[in-house]
Amino acid sequence: MLSKINNSKGFTLIELIVSVAILSIVVIGFLSIFVHGTEYIGMARHKSSSSTGAQSEANKFMSDPDTITTSSFIDFKIELVSGTEIEVENVTVITVYNEKNGQKSEIITIIP
Repeated sequence: MLSKINNSKGFTLIELIVSVAILSIVVIGFLSIFVHGTEYIGMARHKSSSSTGAQSEANKFMSDPDTITTSSFIDFKIELVSGTEIEVENVTVITVYNEKNGQKSEIITIIP
């Protein structure tokens, strides 16, 4: 007759499969966090460089002696897609206008 081998040391195959499955789920979760993090870093880098470029162009525009700057206060309403209306009061609108060589340039800044 075959005798039973009783080896209580070690893990069974089922325990190993379950532990590997749990470990793989955790690793996949961490990898997705890193992937999304690198995507957000790329978007932030793009926004930062775009903002820096726009600020540089605005500074060149503002330093021109032919530039005219006006400032005013306005009230307006915003209607959201949900149908809700938001009323905004005393918003500062700064308009910078320059006409040079037959080309008109205008920068409008809205400051809440």
